[in-house]
Amino acid sequence: MSIGGIGARYSLPEAPVLALAAGNDLVLLGNGDPANEADAMAAVRAAVLSGRLDRAALHGSAMRVNQLRDRWGRRFAQYRPVKGA
Repeated sequence: MSIGGIGARYSLPEAPVLALAAGNDLVLLGNGDPANEADAMAAVRAAVLSGRLDRAALHGSAMRVNQLRDRWGRRFAQYRPVKGA
């Protein structure tokens, strides 16, 4: 399988760890394979437990992502079906 972007140079489990270590707040995995997500999460967890990734820095990232979600993620009113339609 040929992949582009960071995946052209680094394995999937390694790429998210490198991205987070470089200061990214969010990592997106685009192929929709739950096994890839599990591998990425396991690699990030191992990197935190080994000290390779700083837990406090990841917490800060999570807080920033949550602030964005709270600010922009609820912009639209929830869909409610029209009665009689």
